[in-house]
Amino acid sequence: MHATHKDCATCKKSLPLADFNKCANAYLGLDAYCRSCRREYYQEHKEDYAAANRRFNLSHPGHATERMRVWRAKHPERVREIGRKSDAKRAAKRKAQRLAAKKAKEKDQDNG
Repeated sequence: MHATHKDCATCKKSLPLADFNKCANAYLGLDAYCRSCRREYYQEHKEDYAAANRRFNLSHPGHATERMRVWRAKHPERVREIGRKSDAKRAAKRKAQRLAAKKAKEKDQDNG
C-alpha cells in the first residue's frame, strides 16, 4: 500500500506528498514539514541562516570557489548558456541607459 498523503509536523494537516520537499533521511524520503511551513520558518529565521552561511564561508575559505570550479567543469554547456543570458541582459541594460541619456540630453537641449 502506497501513501498518498502525509501529516505536516507543524500545521498537522494531511497533505499530498507533492507538498513536501525531498529529504533522504526522513520517512518516505520526504521532509517532516510541508513546503509552506518550511518557507514560513525560513522567512522568520532568514537572518540566522545568513549569519551561519557567513560564519561557514569565513571558516572555510575557498570551499565555495572549489565547488563552483567542479560544477563548471561538469556543466560547460550550462555555463555557456548562463554566460550568454548574462551578456544579453547587460547589453540590454547598457542600451537602455544610453537611450535614457540621449533622451535626457535632447530634453536639456530643447529646454536650454
